[in-house]
Amino acid sequence: MKKFNTRRTRRLAGATVAVALAATGVIGASSFASGDDNTSDVPDAPPGEPFVPDESELPADDPSAIGSDELIQTSGTTFDETILTKYIPASGFDPYTDVAFNGDSINFDSGSCLTVDTASVGAVTRMWAPVELPDGARIKRVTFFGEDSSVADNITVRLLRQEFTSGLAIFPLPPTVSRTNTVVDLFSTSTSGGDVIVSGADGLGELTGSPSSGGLALSFPNRFHTIEVDLDNSADADHTLCGVRIEYQVAAPADAGTVFHPLDPVRAFDSRIASLPQSGRLGPNQTKVIDITDGYDSTGAAVPAQDNVVPTSATAVAYNITIAGADGPNFVAVTAGDAAAFTASAINYSAGSNVANGSSVTVAADQTIKLWGGDNTGSSHVIIDIVGYYSPPVPSNMGN
Repeated sequence: MKKFNTRRTRRLAGATVAVALAATGVIGASSFASGDDNTSDVPDAPPGEPFVPDESELPADDPSAIGSDELIQTSGTTFDETILTKYIPASGFDPYTDVAFNGDSINFDSGSCLTVDTASVGAVTRMWAPVELPDGARIKRVTFFGEDSSVADNITVRLLRQEFTSGLAIFPLPPTVSRTNTVVDLFSTSTSGGDVIVSGADGLGELTGSPSSGGLALSFPNRFHTIEVDLDNSADADHTLCGVRIEYQVAAPADAGTVFHPLDPVRAFDSRIASLPQSGRLGPNQTKVIDITDGYDSTGAAVPAQDNVVPTSATAVAYNITIAGADGPNFVAVTAGDAAAFTASAINYSAGSNVANGSSVTVAADQTIKLWGGDNTGSSHVIIDIVGYYSPPVPSNMGN
């Protein structure tokens, strides 16, 4: 191991994490640090670049596991519902260098995780990292990744808000300004015998980059956040920091609008295929609720390349509807899957006709649409092909 007391060149440790976890199915110091960082083909990451852990990199039973494309509903009305994540690897942390912590140093394990060096002084080695997020973001939750094999000592994690509380004093030089440090969230590991993923409070609602109420008139945001991790020096190598993940949301524009994503036609439903749910003819005054998430072939088998082809973020879909084998006159209406009624038909047909039409429809939260059989005498088979979907613009996951 090498000893460092200044910031080491940042590495994007996440890809190493994924390889190790896929093979071992566990999280820990060895999992995060597997592989030789000097020979890895993982490219260097710019300082502060966020890393989004894939779902495969987190235990299946971890309730905080959030994939890069998963949406979580929030009660907030002014923030986009998408939960973005920024992962700060161990190499993004520095030891404090003030009087209380002078002389503290750390060891990097294969470039991915760090432990306290035996030469450190005092009770704890305090590591810190800036939380660099878009201005006005809302921090939702903080999660610590590492190892605690110490019976007697725990690792402490803090989210701090630093806020200016006075005006800028130009004289005497150098210029000064008063500020306060407020603990927003505080949690610690417990004696777990090794690998730990520990989260703080959920739904913090902590704003970043918001103007302070302390009266400092500046043209830029003056509210900042840092993460502090205290590793107990007496625990030595039993305390390991591998990284910290920040979950956050960004403010939704006043009119978020939607973006259309065209698709090659995807067969989402064919009532002629007996193996599909809701198969069979659609008769007068009948309804069928159809899941339009995936695509199927002519035998009813799921097409792997069309799995989740309509994402959970979709608010509406563009579709083609085809009527086949009609035995009398009628019509079909199409609505969101949770609609209680319809107001207009999507297609009209007569006996013996095979007709098609194209339109768009809102999608229910569970990604379903509903087919309504009209009140005339005819019944028919119905085929639905999805040709695109609408979804809100996805905000950038890059920090500022």
